[in-house]
Amino acid sequence: MRNLIEKKRRLLELFVLSFITIFGIGSQFFSNLAYSLNQGVLQTSFGIGSEYLIIPSVVSNFAFAMGVPLGHIFTHRFGFKRNYLFFVFLFLLGSIMGLLSFDLVSLSIAKVTQSFSTGVLFFTLLPKLFITFPRRYRNVFLMMVVVGLFGANALGGLSGSLSLELDKWHWLFIINIISSMLCLLLGYFLLTKEEYLRKTETYISKSVITLLILSTLAIAFPMSILTHAGWESVLVWAPLLLAVLFIINFILFNARSEHPIIYFKSLLIKKPFVGAIMAIASHLTLLSGIAGINIYIIRILKLPFPISLRFYVFFFVGVLITGVVKMFFYSSVGAGILGTIGATSILFVSVNWLILGRVVNVSFLYLQGILLGFGTSMTLISGAMATLLDGDLSRASERSQTMHILRNYSAAMFVPIIAYMMKSSVEKGVQSIDKEEIASTSTYLEKMQEIAINSDHKIFVLMIILNIIMLASSITQIFLGKGRRITPL
Repeated sequence: MRNLIEKKRRLLELFVLSFITIFGIGSQFFSNLAYSLNQGVLQTSFGIGSEYLIIPSVVSNFAFAMGVPLGHIFTHRFGFKRNYLFFVFLFLLGSIMGLLSFDLVSLSIAKVTQSFSTGVLFFTLLPKLFITFPRRYRNVFLMMVVVGLFGANALGGLSGSLSLELDKWHWLFIINIISSMLCLLLGYFLLTKEEYLRKTETYISKSVITLLILSTLAIAFPMSILTHAGWESVLVWAPLLLAVLFIINFILFNARSEHPIIYFKSLLIKKPFVGAIMAIASHLTLLSGIAGINIYIIRILKLPFPISLRFYVFFFVGVLITGVVKMFFYSSVGAGILGTIGATSILFVSVNWLILGRVVNVSFLYLQGILLGFGTSMTLISGAMATLLDGDLSRASERSQTMHILRNYSAAMFVPIIAYMMKSSVEKGVQSIDKEEIASTSTYLEKMQEIAINSDHKIFVLMIILNIIMLASSITQIFLGKGRRITPL
């Protein structure tokens, strides 16, 4: 009888942790993609230029990245449950601020609050869920993480497409409010009270954390105005130089600290190092692919709402396939082979997107949506698991944390670079046709569309380059061996 009660308690704990992990962290991925899709609606609502709309996205991405290394520290310092409840409540406040936001400043504050709290929760919840899962069922954990977190991206795409159709955007924050309230209530009533006591004396180097914050602020400011000001502006390159100085000092102080917050040396092992490259390259490939295809579908061809909606439905189908394959085959096949399959499927997509023109085969576009969801999630999670599992298991969390920090900071820097590339290319193209003095309106519009398509192709060239890195690192992972199983034999 006692064993039955204990099993029920464990199952309830697993259910609660799974729910709050997927909804607690997934809210960030949902919000990011939904925001990127409804920028046209925001532009009309705020009455500002499109180059300013990237600011909330950029600063929130850096806030998320900064929060990731602090999750582990705060959890050990204050206990899992207290840390979790505080930052879920902070996310709820950010969501309410977003619902009430009326200009770019208030929206930016809301998104920074949301993102920082989710960044802290990222490395509060994922390690806890992984440890709680029985070893023989950790393949189920793998499937849940894939479907839950990548599925949040798909839901963000669906919601963002719907917000374009409705010409409204505040309702997206209502979804965030509902999810955070559910997570808050479940965590408060169902997480065990003993969690309050599970805290350890953790030394926090104030100088290292201060330098992390200063480095993040110094790099976030110039990257947020890059699209508007350009690389040649003193407001961009001067803070970037300052950021480089802060980053160098952070690395030095972090290396000398008895308790570093980022463990760079932990990745200096072959399989984890290659796994980190797989994960980071996959993330950046996904960002470039999503950015490029969104511009193509919504801005260039202005395809009807149902097509954009179905594209993200099929993207989710690809994620589901990855989840099932990971659950049944990761332990037996390994990260290298699965990562190679994922990278190859993305190469097929990126090459085809490089030759997109004025006409698109919608059915083929849906197939590419499946492959995009399948390929990026397959290679990213393969790389992440290789980083976590291959090497000294006592340092697994250090390796994983470092990889995720590098991945999120890379993504935060990559987004404004893509936006700047697109804007700069379009501006040069417009200047060239203005010199031609075209009299016909229809010819002028055709030329403009051609400029937009050619500019979009440059993003897809970047996608292919990152894709090749994905593929090369995945093949390298095969030669390094299958690696450690996620479940016991």
